[in-house]
Amino acid sequence: MAIDDFGVGYSNLQYLQQLPLDALKIDKSFIDAIGTDSATSPVTGHIIDMAKTLGLFVVAEGVETEDQLAYLHSRHVEFGQGWLFAKALPREDFIAFHRRRQELYGAAREDMQNTRRQAGH
Repeated sequence: MAIDDFGVGYSNLQYLQQLPLDALKIDKSFIDAIGTDSATSPVTGHIIDMAKTLGLFVVAEGVETEDQLAYLHSRHVEFGQGWLFAKALPREDFIAFHRRRQELYGAAREDMQNTRRQAGH
């Protein structure tokens, strides 16, 4: 189970305690702030650290630049989505894109469960 758009709207810290989570998806607005002088720029790193402390996988939403990707790699963020990787695709094009990615990088991991939650933490 993942919290989508973490940091905005109805996703809040209370859910981190109440729900059996496996992943946290960081809202695009925080990814957009990477490398800027925005007031929210430092928040992205804290969200990543918090998720990792809780044993959650991290998904960065809306990755659009190589600089954002480099920052996320430096913070060991496991997953990203956004136009840097591909624009929205029709079904057939997505299937072909996915197959090409599998040929290049291998199959994605199937098990994304939070091992800390399974161990009773």
